Amino acid sequence: QSMKNDWKVMNATELMHTRNRFAKENWMDKNGIGVYGGNDPSDASSPFRPTYTEEEILAMGKGTNWMKEVSRTGITQEHNVSVSGASERSNHLISINYFDQEGILRNNNFNRITARANLSQNIASWLRVGINATGSRIKYDNPTLGGSSGEYKGTNENSGMMEAARIFSPLLPVKDSDGNYTTMEESKFLPNPMSLMEIYSKTKQNRIFAQSYVEFMP
Repeated sequence: QSMKNDWKVMNATELMHTRNRFAKENWMDKNGIGVYGGNDPSDASSPFRPTYTEEEILAMGKGTNWMKEVSRTGITQEHNVSVSGASERSNHLISINYFDQEGILRNNNFNRITARANLSQNIASWLRVGINATGSRIKYDNPTLGGSSGEYKGTNENSGMMEAARIFSPLLPVKDSDGNYTTMEESKFLPNPMSLMEIYSKTKQNRIFAQSYVEFMP
């Protein structure tokens, strides 16, 4: 399993070039150069200095791909085993199903085991007893997907891993030199996507349903 349509976001090189272009447009506007006033670049109060040099852009490369950091190739497996039989006096059916799924978002797993048993026995020619039982054990993770209500649901400090990965700067590594998760200086309220992996929420459910019966046969 994989995302059908991955979000198209800028890598570090593209972002740095875009910021340089924005900085140059802003410089031209303030100095009335070209379409902003017709002045020649030599008339500017100070020469243009890009936000990033070509050496810095080359050294940064593509930076951190946050979408790849929080996602993975999902794996699903399912197995079934059943045993059945019958004789003149009894019937039985026992089956077990195992289902396991690793979602495309990290920390998103689902596991289920289900068992079923149908048993019947003729005690006498006029009396039959039996039991039908089903049991299951379910475990699943609850990944941080973000806020679910309000005007800014799922954004900013309420962001989940996917939204934070879409917004977070590719110029930043996952962790700094001290081993702490990096933060965006201009958006400190936005969580580091990988830091949300540290939030664990798991759900476990155990269920058993059983029904017995007695049947009289005249």
